[in-house]
Amino acid sequence: MKVALVYPPDRCLPTIPYSSLACLKACLRTDGHEVSVHDLNAEVFHWLNRRERLEEWYDEGTRRLSTIEQRECLDEPSLAYYRFIAPLMAAPRDSILRGPDAAEIMRDPLRFYDPDIFNQAFDDLQNLLRFLYAANPVFDPENRFFVGQVMAAVRGELGDPLVEACRHGALESLLAEKPDLIGFTLPFSNQFYEMLKIVRLIKQRAPSVKIVIGGPTVNDYAYRLFETPELFELIDFAVAGEGERAITGLVAALQNGTPFDQVPNLYFCATKESSKKIHPWGEGFKVWEELSVGKSALPPDVPDLNLFPSPDFTGIQFDLYLSPERIANLQTSRGCYYGKCTFCGDGFRRNFRLRAPQLIYDDIKKIHQDSNIDFFLFWDSLAPPKTLRHIARSIRDHGDSIQWFAETKFEKPYTNPELIRELADGGCRFLQFGFESGSERVLDLIDKGNDLVRVDTILALMKTAGIRAGVSWFIGFPTETPEEALSTYDFVHQRQDRVALSVYAGTFILGRDTLVYAHPDRFGIRILEQEDGGIDFEMQDGARHYDRTELDNAFKARGDLPLLNHGGYLLYAANCPERLRAITGQGRRGSIATRITNLGSQVPRLSDGVRIMTYRFNPFAPDLASAQSPARVAYYSKTGMHFPLEPVEEEILRCVEQGGATIDRIVERLEPRHAGVRDRACRMVDRGLLSLEGARVREESLVS
Repeated sequence: MKVALVYPPDRCLPTIPYSSLACLKACLRTDGHEVSVHDLNAEVFHWLNRRERLEEWYDEGTRRLSTIEQRECLDEPSLAYYRFIAPLMAAPRDSILRGPDAAEIMRDPLRFYDPDIFNQAFDDLQNLLRFLYAANPVFDPENRFFVGQVMAAVRGELGDPLVEACRHGALESLLAEKPDLIGFTLPFSNQFYEMLKIVRLIKQRAPSVKIVIGGPTVNDYAYRLFETPELFELIDFAVAGEGERAITGLVAALQNGTPFDQVPNLYFCATKESSKKIHPWGEGFKVWEELSVGKSALPPDVPDLNLFPSPDFTGIQFDLYLSPERIANLQTSRGCYYGKCTFCGDGFRRNFRLRAPQLIYDDIKKIHQDSNIDFFLFWDSLAPPKTLRHIARSIRDHGDSIQWFAETKFEKPYTNPELIRELADGGCRFLQFGFESGSERVLDLIDKGNDLVRVDTILALMKTAGIRAGVSWFIGFPTETPEEALSTYDFVHQRQDRVALSVYAGTFILGRDTLVYAHPDRFGIRILEQEDGGIDFEMQDGARHYDRTELDNAFKARGDLPLLNHGGYLLYAANCPERLRAITGQGRRGSIATRITNLGSQVPRLSDGVRIMTYRFNPFAPDLASAQSPARVAYYSKTGMHFPLEPVEEEILRCVEQGGATIDRIVERLEPRHAGVRDRACRMVDRGLLSLEGARVREESLVS
C-alpha cells in the first residue's frame, strides 16, 4: 500500500524534520509498504517565500488598509476587518521582502554564524511568519467548543497564502504519488486548523484517499475531539496513543478488509445505515450528523520501544530547511520518568518507557551513515542521565564525529563532575532543563523536585566542561506572587555566564488533565468554567490572580522561546559557543528596568525593530464608539506585540527622538504635566520599546 506521511504547517521556521514521521516510515517500510514523507511546513514556506508573491500580498494589504482608512467612520463589519488588517500591516515592507535573502542566510555556513547577520535574518523571518499566517485562527483545544469552532472556520471561504501554496505547489508532489492513505501528525494544537484545511483541499482533488491523524494533540484531547463525529466530516481515522502498531494495523485492515475495531488506539468513522444525505462539497466528504464514532475494542497499546526499527530519515528534503547543517530530532523514551509535575498533562506523566541505550546509539550511527547527519537533538519529555551517559561513552569510544543536545532534569547524577566530563567528551554540547521557578515555595507546589543549590552546582560543572545550558520557566502558577515571579527572572538573569538560553514559556495555562485541575483545593483555587468554553481559576477567597500582563511583556521581550523553536542555538553551541549570547534575548535586549541601578542616568533610544504606527481609527479599542478615534501604536517586530501609546508615552518618545536626554531629565521635563513618568518610561524599557546602553544591573535577588 502507498502511504504518505505529512507534517502540517506549525507556524515555526522549518529547521529540523519532525522525528515521528521517520519512526512511522521505518515501521511501515519494514512491513513492505511504499512510504513517502512530506514536511508541508517546509514545503509551504518554501513556496510562499518568493519576493514577487510577498510584494503582491503586502501591497494588496496596504491597499485594503488605505481603503478602510478613507472612511469617515467604521461600522461593526468594517471594524472587525480593520482589527485584522491594521496590525498585520505594521510589519515593515522591507522586512517582509527580505524573507528570501534571510532564508538563504540561514542556510549559509558562513553568514549564519555572524550574530549581527543572523539576528537581522531571524527577526525578518519571524515578521514574515506572522504576516503569512495572520489570517489563520488558532483555537484552544481546552475549550469545550473547540471542534465546533475549528470546523466552522474550515467550512468558510478558503483564501489565504497557505491555501494558495497548497493549491498551486505544495500538494502537487503529494497527490502525484497517488497514495492510498495519508497520515498527519499533530504535535502542536496550533496545527489543527491548517491540517483540516489541507485535508479539505486533498479530498476535493482525491476524494477516495483515506485520511488518518495522530500525534500528541490527538492523544491529549481525544476526550474532546471525539465527543461527536463532527471531525469525521473530513477525516476517516484518528490514532490516540502510540502510533507505530496503530498505523501498521490500520494499513493491514484497509488491505485485508478486517474490522477497524481490532486496530489498537484507533478511532474511526462509522456510517449509519440510514445515511442518504450528500455533502454539499461533493464526493469524499461526509455529512457528520449521519455518522457515529467507532473506537478500538482493544486495550490501549503501550509497546516496548525496543521492538521498533531505527527511524528512517532517508529521502528527507534537507535543502528545504533553514539550517547550514543537518539535524535529526529523536526520542530516546516515551512519557516522563519523573511524572510528578502538577502542571503537566496526563500524557506526560504516564506510561514511561525507555529504548535500550545501545539501540539508541545504533540508531544514531545508522542515521549518521544513511543520511549524513552529524547533529542530534534528543527531545524527550526528560532524557534519563543513564541513557545520555551511554550515548556519550559510545560516541567517545568509537571516535564518532557526532554532536548532540538533550532535554533533561536537574537531577543528582549531574552533580557528579565525572558524568559531566563524560558527556562533554562524548559530544554533548547543550542541555535544556525545566527550571520552572526560582521560588522554592512555588517549586514545592509544582512538585518539581528541583533544589536551587543543586541547580547552581550543575550549572557550574557544565560551564567548566563547556556544555551550554538552557532553562525553561513560566509565571502565574496558582498562589504565586509578583515578587516570586521576579525571583525566577533574577535567578536566571544573574547566571548569564552559566545559562545560555532563558526560555520564558509564558503564563501558566490550566489544563483539564493536570493535577492542578483535578485537585484545586490542594492549590488554594477554584476552577472557573467560562461561558465561551474556556477555563480559568480564582483564589478560594474569590480573589483573582495578579495581573501578569506587564511581567509577561517584559519577559517575552527577553525570552528565547522563538530561538529554541528555531534551533539555531544548537549549532552556535557546537561551533561557536563564544558567540551564542549575542543571539539570545537577554544578550540583545538587556535587563528589565527595575534591575538597573543607574537607570536615571541612562539615555534611552528607540529600540531596533520598533515602528510607530498612526492609524485613522483605533484597531485595539474595546468597542465601536471608541474605535472611531485615531490611534498611535508602537509595534515591536522582535515579539510581534502592539502597544497603543498613551499621551505620556508619546511625549517620552518625543524626548527620546530629540536625543541626549537621560531618564531623569525626561522625568523632570514631563512631571509637571504628567504623573508617573518614570514608571511609564520603565514600562517602555520592559516592553522592549526603549533600549539603554551601559546599564548596570543589580546582582542580588529580591526573593531568596
